[in-house]
Amino acid sequence: MALIKCRECGGQISSKASACPGCGAKPKKSVGVIGWIFVIFIVLPVAWSIGTGVGKNNSENLAKSPALSVDVADKPKPLKWSKSEFKDAMTDQVTTVVSAKSTNNTVFEFPYNKAGGSRLTLSFRGKGSDFDAYFRIDEGQMQCSYRDCRFSIRVSDGPVQKWTGLQSTTNDSDLMFVRDAKQLEKIVKSGKPFRVGIEFYKAGERVFEFEPDGYPGI
Repeated sequence: MALIKCRECGGQISSKASACPGCGAKPKKSVGVIGWIFVIFIVLPVAWSIGTGVGKNNSENLAKSPALSVDVADKPKPLKWSKSEFKDAMTDQVTTVVSAKSTNNTVFEFPYNKAGGSRLTLSFRGKGSDFDAYFRIDEGQMQCSYRDCRFSIRVSDGPVQKWTGLQSTTNDSDLMFVRDAKQLEKIVKSGKPFRVGIEFYKAGERVFEFEPDGYPGI
């Protein structure tokens, strides 16, 4: 038997005492040789095996789990406008064409029916001081008279505007040039959404919607 110091009051108590006679605190029990052998050879190996097993399971579950989704804001937005340039082999003049398709489509009857419907493409074309704009439908026949074509535009919730267009020199029914190309470009540059209504042969007026933001210009 030996005397030890009480960890609470500091008094001397017997190492075999169950409590300090002065303050009632229980003395700290030493682990002893057998206790340390139990800890080293039994407790530690069991804890290590459990820990590595959990880590392995977590790794396997992570490998099997689907990839984390990326926030929509981090994804690049689809390109609305395409821009291309063509160089004249004789004059070296460069023609620039900027185009965008309507956000919606329309379905025509035979023979202009197309899987997925037809979209209207708006294009601006510049070459030197020349500048024009035109619409092209994927499939369909625009209704034009022998003098001109007619279509309507509505910007956002504004009033419907009546516009005139021109047939191409080759009289292509899927192509219509805009008479006032610069004015149409101003609408596009405003960034406001707009709708275009065009009469089609045996199909009546069809309306196409455009989201012009991001227009790169000529």
